[in-house]
Amino acid sequence: MSWRIVYISEAEEMRLYLDNLKVIKDDQEILIPLSDIHSIVVDNQHTTVTGRLINKLSEYHILLIFCDETHNPNMFCLSLYSHYRIYGMLYKQYVEKNRTNKNL
Repeated sequence: MSWRIVYISEAEEMRLYLDNLKVIKDDQEILIPLSDIHSIVVDNQHTTVTGRLINKLSEYHILLIFCDETHNPNMFCLSLYSHYRIYGMLYKQYVEKNRTNKNL
């Protein structure tokens, strides 16, 4: 069962390596097993994501979210056969966040 939400704020590249997410930043490389990941949030405009990784993420039903310059979710990639409730939950969280921010 997947449980991690991976937040990428600074990375040069994300790629697939032996069913692991490989995050590359400068000379540092981090490996995270895909079986542990629920979602990946990419919060910068400079990270390169390979096509092989995107295909494998869809196979594991991992949600990939890209944020814009203001750090708001702008686009998400979800497999065609993934669970539909993820989108509904994201939408509810987004609406609730906006409602809370307006009340402050």
